[in-house]
Amino acid sequence: MKFTERVTGQLRFETFNTFNHTNPICCASTNLISTLYNQVTSTRDPRILQLAMKVNF
Repeated sequence: MKFTERVTGQLRFETFNTFNHTNPICCASTNLISTLYNQVTSTRDPRILQLAMKVNF
């Protein structure tokens, strides 16, 4: 966007995991003896939305 001859701007909207699917973090332990071997114990971040504006002058 151009506001004046010297001032410009940029508006940005970003999404991560837009459809909010579950993303498991695999394999809490790689030790064969562990009771947590090859089990999913947590998931990655849920949906994240960001809105940013940058002004150059």
